[in-house]
Amino acid sequence: MSDKRAEAAEVAIIQAILADADAMDNVAGAIGQTHFESPTLRRIFSAIEKEWRQNNPIDPVSIDAVLLDHDRPALQDLAESAVTSANVSHYCKIVYTEHVRRQAIKKAEAAAEAIKAADDPAAALDALASSLTGAATSQEEARYGSDKAMFDVYRKAEALAEARASGQEVYPGILTPWPKINSLMGGWKPRRLHILGADTGVGKSAAAFQAALAAAKQGKQVAYFSGEMGADEFCARAISAVTAISPQKIEEGTLSASEWGKVTDAISRLQPTLRNLTILYGNLSPSMIQASSRRMQRAVGLDFVVVDYIQLCTAGYRPGERVQELEHISQSMKELAMSLDIPVLALSQFSRNKERQRGGRARMDDLHGSSSFAKDADVLLLLAREADEAIGNPEILGEKAEMALVKGRNCRTGMVPMRFDEARLVFVDISP
Repeated sequence: MSDKRAEAAEVAIIQAILADADAMDNVAGAIGQTHFESPTLRRIFSAIEKEWRQNNPIDPVSIDAVLLDHDRPALQDLAESAVTSANVSHYCKIVYTEHVRRQAIKKAEAAAEAIKAADDPAAALDALASSLTGAATSQEEARYGSDKAMFDVYRKAEALAEARASGQEVYPGILTPWPKINSLMGGWKPRRLHILGADTGVGKSAAAFQAALAAAKQGKQVAYFSGEMGADEFCARAISAVTAISPQKIEEGTLSASEWGKVTDAISRLQPTLRNLTILYGNLSPSMIQASSRRMQRAVGLDFVVVDYIQLCTAGYRPGERVQELEHISQSMKELAMSLDIPVLALSQFSRNKERQRGGRARMDDLHGSSSFAKDADVLLLLAREADEAIGNPEILGEKAEMALVKGRNCRTGMVPMRFDEARLVFVDISP
């Protein structure tokens, strides 16, 4: 192996999993068996991954029982040396980086030979560029996937048509709280990355939490990852959305007798909804989000993920590599939606654009890290609020707002007028 550090990292990953089975939740979201160069370690990891996906025990005895005889001595050697799982994400990054390097070198070497023998070197260069930007799929896999997907599309379309014929207003995705947005994009659709961008203070977290509550109210299991607020703050916001009592008064307990009654009633009404909503907060990273999401999907099911917000995520990159780090985070959000077959809503902050006045109409290039977000997002929503003219200070935003759908895969684009309800901290669709 060209990189001794990568070789040691492969060994450390297996040892960490054997010592702590929960480490597999972090590893599975970062690498797969194909990333291992060692054939023996690849086979051992494949056995571990298979048992993990079936929710079977992961320990040396259990894995030994499913391995071929010639791999068992290697497993025993690995099990004799315990490694802490605290650094397993770091080991995964080393293994993944070395895998990408090996693949690039192999393709470049093959391309060099092809270019030498090619009648058209320019065409050979184009082929090299194509091979480096994606992995090929076998014809058999593509045919099977296409046939199954075609049947699924027909079945879902038929069910929706029957429901509409009976007078129901239905959409293929999880309903958003905003009727016009539902009509434009069909709800939060599975396997899609939705990005909602807004300026600081506009209310992107309020809109995202409103969407999460709406999904939970529909009986969907929702995971809300927050880098700013804890569960108590979100619960206060949920009560505020029902009662129109400010979260500050609820948290401080400065309520009148009638308000206490409203809060008590709201808690009773919200309990069934909040059981479907899991709030996870702290230091956000792609591995943490993926591992927690997979763990939740196995335990209780998972229908919708909200990440609040992308710029608060870190992926262990060095200073000066923030652009590459944001690209990695954006791609990991898309991979999460695809691998778990669920919709993902990720919030993004606008960059500090001095040319656009605060409160003005939002544009796609206002997003901080817009090039990667625009590429990875299936649906791109931009939220803006106008300044309060009565106050005369452009930094103080009023209730007039709009949500623009500026990019949509298999959906329409458009602008939806909104009103921000300051008392309830929600956005209200006021489209005709």
